[in-house]
Amino acid sequence: NKAWDHVEHKFGPTKNESSMRTIKIDSRLVLMLKEWRQIVNEYMNRKHRQNPHNLVFLARSRGAVSPDTVNHLLKKMYEQGIISKPITFHGLRHTHASYLISSGISTHYISERLGHKNTIVTETTYAHLFKKKRIEEENRAMKMLEDLDHNPPKISHKNSQK
Repeated sequence: NKAWDHVEHKFGPTKNESSMRTIKIDSRLVLMLKEWRQIVNEYMNRKHRQNPHNLVFLARSRGAVSPDTVNHLLKKMYEQGIISKPITFHGLRHTHASYLISSGISTHYISERLGHKNTIVTETTYAHLFKKKRIEEENRAMKMLEDLDHNPPKISHKNSQK
């Protein structure tokens, strides 16, 4: 329901009304985030510092971690062989969306989850994936129709008159 302003170092309004959302995350991620928050809180206590916004990921400035900082860390992780392909902070968002699309999740849900203004934004941004998905669906439909020649559906005549 708010966005971090990296210039003012405070929370402000979101880009649009669609950006105000709550998304579900799996229990493993919840556990990891809780563990990390505990590590951050213990560190802050040892250093006698405050976490005024109760952030899970805290920059040295005690504000939210910037996308540039995340990109720098992701680049280091790639160079150290921790991750196999280079990726950016925003690339993680695209990967998440691409995975949902390829898994057959509805465009409407993906649009809501990403905070897009409407499904047109989602469909435009990921048009190449939807085109691939359409071709897969077309092939699946053709296979089903071709199978009708070999396995025609059995029609029941129970309700027909004698």
